[in-house]
Amino acid sequence: MRTDFTSGFNASRNSKANAPVNLLQIDWPAMNGLPALTLRLADRQGVTINSVAWYPLINDMGNLDRLVSPNQADSNSRPKLSMSVVNGPVDLFSPVARFSNLFRNRPPESGVVTFYQWFADDGLTDTDLSILFVARIGDPINYDEAVCSFDLVDISQSYGSTVIGNAITLNDYPNAPEDSVGKTKPIVIGNVDEVPGLLVRKSQETLLTSV
Repeated sequence: MRTDFTSGFNASRNSKANAPVNLLQIDWPAMNGLPALTLRLADRQGVTINSVAWYPLINDMGNLDRLVSPNQADSNSRPKLSMSVVNGPVDLFSPVARFSNLFRNRPPESGVVTFYQWFADDGLTDTDLSILFVARIGDPINYDEAVCSFDLVDISQSYGSTVIGNAITLNDYPNAPEDSVGKTKPIVIGNVDEVPGLLVRKSQETLLTSV
């Protein structure tokens, strides 16, 4: 059982007087000549926390029961949650634009998504925000004039961990696949046991010429 909830959050949760509010915060770092960006989205209107308004753009949070602990996932996948947001033009951006326009200049996988639950009208503050999971935006990403849908890939277990490596960027790797941009290319330090390797001697190199 989690013990990190604040006393205010626990009191609101146990009172059952208010339904929980689902909140998403998406943080993009500065990139492509654009400044860092933080978006705060809510699943209902009128959510203001410490004088900061959360835009009511969440259309569907999907089935939260699909989320499991990362250590229960198999080695080839991580828990995902499919969700959608309203894609109509909003003044969240300047000039007014659709949510999907973000992906033209900001790689979706470069943003960190934090999913919170909270209770409105109970006098709670930002310190009472309860993190349910931390994720990255993943494929498939679809949008039309009404909604923009995407998957959230849970990285809660590894979030905040230091990964030794270099970020894959289009400047360094112009031909990198789109789904690799923003990910980390690890640097191996020390011996790697039980991984076959081939010792290459310069005298044994062969130069191949091709078109």
